[in-house]
Amino acid sequence: MGFLSESFEAIDVFMERGGPVLNLIAILLFVKWSLMIERFWFLSTVHKKNVVNALSEWESRKDKKILDCPCYPYRTDLTCDT
Repeated sequence: MGFLSESFEAIDVFMERGGPVLNLIAILLFVKWSLMIERFWFLSTVHKKNVVNALSEWESRKDKKILDCPCYPYRTDLTCDT
C-alpha cells in the first residue's frame, strides 16, 4: 500500500507544479482515451453487426446482378455479356 500512496503523492506534487494547464491537459487526455475506447467498442460490436446486416440485405436484393458482373466498372451501357 505504501508504493501506491507514494505514487499518488508524486502525481499530486507533479500536478501542483504544472498548474492549471496541466489539469487541462489531464482532462483532455481523459476525454481522448474515453473516445478511443468508445470507438474501439463501437467498431468491434455495433459496427460489425451493421456490416453483417447491410451485406445480407445487399445479397438478398434482386436488382444487383449487374454489379456482380466482372466487366461492370468498364461498361457504360450496364449490360454484361459474360
